[in-house]
Amino acid sequence: MKNTLGIIAALLIGLLTGYFGVLVSVFSDSSISERIITIGILLFIYFILGILFGFLMQKVWKFSFAFSLGGVYFLARYTFNEFNIYYILYIFLILLLPILGAYFGFKFYKSANNLK
Repeated sequence: MKNTLGIIAALLIGLLTGYFGVLVSVFSDSSISERIITIGILLFIYFILGILFGFLMQKVWKFSFAFSLGGVYFLARYTFNEFNIYYILYIFLILLLPILGAYFGFKFYKSANNLK
């Protein structure tokens, strides 16, 4: 039950982050330097939330993958309308960083609780 609720919570948080973060970062009318800063901050948020999921849920990839699906969904939908090759890299990083964060969060959890 905890796993199911955790995955649903991760999906909902991912959809909110994807809609209000990722979609806004590529859809806004701003300079390229502002977009790069926004994308960097969003990727950092994905990494930090991945660490949080790894530390709290102890499932290295399931919750982080579910969390990243919202951002990937909105970015993929936007890419079909206005293709940019850099969006493929952005999608890859949205998928990779939460999973890496969960891995490091789980490692931190194990070291904090002296688990093997």
